[in-house]
Amino acid sequence: MKPAAQKQAQARALTVDEFCREYRIGRTTFYQQVRLGHLRVRKIGKRSLIATEDAEAWFRTLDVAEPASLASAPINSNR
Repeated sequence: MKPAAQKQAQARALTVDEFCREYRIGRTTFYQQVRLGHLRVRKIGKRSLIATEDAEAWFRTLDVAEPASLASAPINSNR
């Protein structure tokens, strides 16, 4: 594969380590997400690759953390 074609192929898929580094998760969480069917993995021999489209689709399914309500936050009187 020519270097330009190799760069293009790399831009389209991530290895497990690259995915975990990019999305700041551990390998255990990664494989749990795969096992639960939340994340698609493509195999080339023994190598596992995650298409960038699948990675982004997985990320969009994650829950959005809502900020705590100001009314329920404790008031700090030491200010």
